[in-house]
Amino acid sequence: MSLSKFQFTAKTWAIFIVIGIVVVAGVAYYFSQQPSTTTAKTKLSETITVTIQKNVGIDLITYENLDNPGEIKTLSIIDLPYMFNCSRGDTLSFNYTARSGYITNTLDFSPTGRSSHDNPLFIDSSDPLYCYNNKIDVTPTFISLRVTATNTPTPTTSPTPSPSPTPTTAPFS
Repeated sequence: MSLSKFQFTAKTWAIFIVIGIVVVAGVAYYFSQQPSTTTAKTKLSETITVTIQKNVGIDLITYENLDNPGEIKTLSIIDLPYMFNCSRGDTLSFNYTARSGYITNTLDFSPTGRSSHDNPLFIDSSDPLYCYNNKIDVTPTFISLRVTATNTPTPTTSPTPSPSPTPTTAPFS
């Protein structure tokens, strides 16, 4: 069978066009689902922005920049969230206390997913375990010690036997 005997009608062209569109759409969809090979890497800056988030249970949190003497600040829950800047490589100290009815738990760093039970905690501001995209986001967490009432049934008294009658006989004579 030779191609010269095959006739291209309008219907045949329409079928080829539809098949072509489906193939192109499939290839485009396949490549759109592939992970991007280019990563948008944030340029490292000499300035790190630190944010201390608010959380229930916090009484006071004190931060200190040990590489900049005199940069120390004590914050209460009404001062939070609080944001400040430090230089890349500075050593920061965080010390936090809990309100009555709570105990200290961790300092959580997002989006790195790092947590620490150390109190006080000393970190290097350029450490990738704590710093991401030139930012440190820290949230103190606490555990509540409050006891909540539970629905326990009140005990019912069991029926008590009636007192036995006293003997009516005369005492020994």
